[in-house]
Amino acid sequence: MQKRGHVATDKERSKDTGIPQTILRSDQHAQDIWKETHDSAVKEYGEGGRAHRVAYASLKHQYQKKGDKWVKK
Repeated sequence: MQKRGHVATDKERSKDTGIPQTILRSDQHAQDIWKETHDSAVKEYGEGGRAHRVAYASLKHQYQKKGDKWVKK
């Protein structure tokens, strides 16, 4: 189990997009939420852990993690 606030390591992210593998295994809507929120957070806070935490927080409003992907609540 990952610690709270865990930021995906390079190994856990797609090399092409930088998107965490758990997001890529999720449905398109979950991916869109994460990407749009992450892009906005990068503009506000810069690339890094804070942008990822903001994107996950947004995703958690409608999705929950089950196994190795995110599913609608």
